[in-house]
Amino acid sequence: MRDCVQVCYKHKFISHSGSVSYDLGCAYQQTCSHLTGSIFGKRRSEGRRQICSECCNSTRLCNRDLPCFHTVSHGTILPRECSDIADVKTGVYDIYPDGVLPAVPVYCVVNGIKKWTVIQRRINGCTDFYRGWEAYKEGFGNSSGEYWLGNENMHKISSHGRHALRVELSDFDNQDKYAEYKTFSIGDEQDGYQLAVGGYSGNAGDSLTYGHSGMKFSTFDSDNDKYYTNNCAKLHEGAWWYARCYASNLNGKYLPGRIDYSVSGDKSVVWHSWRGDDYGLKSTKMMIRKY
Repeated sequence: MRDCVQVCYKHKFISHSGSVSYDLGCAYQQTCSHLTGSIFGKRRSEGRRQICSECCNSTRLCNRDLPCFHTVSHGTILPRECSDIADVKTGVYDIYPDGVLPAVPVYCVVNGIKKWTVIQRRINGCTDFYRGWEAYKEGFGNSSGEYWLGNENMHKISSHGRHALRVELSDFDNQDKYAEYKTFSIGDEQDGYQLAVGGYSGNAGDSLTYGHSGMKFSTFDSDNDKYYTNNCAKLHEGAWWYARCYASNLNGKYLPGRIDYSVSGDKSVVWHSWRGDDYGLKSTKMMIRKY
């Protein structure tokens, strides 16, 4: 059984003016043990913060003695992605895909000299990924847990310079694989957030170039695939750059391990060239970097 219970935290943060304040919200219990930066999602009026009194009766103080990595000094150039942050470490930071406010919280991964911006992450099935066009356009989830950065944000980031994509996968047998692509970009909304990806290397097999590159994004309420008699997003309970229908389905339903088609159908988190389309992966991470 997945541990999706959230508890309340007081989260320390530093405003742009330098004043110290505390935000109140809900997060998974492990969040504050190893992360700094925003843990409650976008700081905006329609954002993802919850009412703390609804999930517990007391609070824990988060990041009390830790620096806030996402603080931006007045007059600096705002980072569009993790590779623009000079002293970035693995953790949650604020980025500015448009180059201006408001900030978008994101998980950064530093691997040697490479600085990756995580655009998608699945780890435990606690976040529902079966959502419509607007949700995938804007992004959803929590940057310290499972989330989708948002097609609009991905377009804005990938349209500034050349970008590579790395997909990291793990199964329930504790095996890890990866697929890396030398080129990656997302078109704008008018083009249906069309995917362009190529130059595969790795050990997971290529389940993204064939059947997905060149495709527009599809959701259950916006069918842009090439399966003219059906909607792949509805059929497989996901959202992706479907054709007829998929070689990968990383935004599919979280169904752990080997699945029974007669019960669940082929709706799980899939990377066909590694574990086939009848196996739901344990975790996935999609991340991009500028080079």
